[in-house]
Amino acid sequence: MPSSPERTLPQTSRGLRGRPWIDYALFAVLVGPNLALLILFTYRPLVDNIRLSFFEWNISSPTSTFIGLDNYREWFGRSDTWQIVGNTLFFTTAAVIGSMVLGLGLALLLDRKLIGRNLVRSALFAPFVISGAAVGVAFQFVFDPNFGLVQDVLARIGIESPNFYQDPTWRW
Repeated sequence: MPSSPERTLPQTSRGLRGRPWIDYALFAVLVGPNLALLILFTYRPLVDNIRLSFFEWNISSPTSTFIGLDNYREWFGRSDTWQIVGNTLFFTTAAVIGSMVLGLGLALLLDRKLIGRNLVRSALFAPFVISGAAVGVAFQFVFDPNFGLVQDVLARIGIESPNFYQDPTWRW
């Protein structure tokens, strides 16, 4: 019986590093939308804010005046600039280290077999699942000075509710 001729697979066109072009096309299809959204909602506003920093502009005005580096000169010339930078660095450092320590502690605690562990896990994970818009609406219903939950509780005990959103002198 004669042997059958060997079949060879068709050669596919190869791109960089010998990978098939179809791999690059799949990569573009999968990464492209995410990259477009990242550029649209992160990098474009960042570049626009940098551009606006060279103008004197009121957000309610349709016109702006180019002033170059004057905004930066004013900011670096203010007496409270370095206090603001120090407060920001302190808060950022404390928040990062504090959240890491707290998160590690909770993770170690919730890794043990405890009564109600699944309930606590659900309560801790819920903020990551709930939409930010829903949290904002709930926050509005709690702190609104006209009809919020805090306003209602304070009114029942005879205290006027502060205007949490508008009063710049209100402090915790």
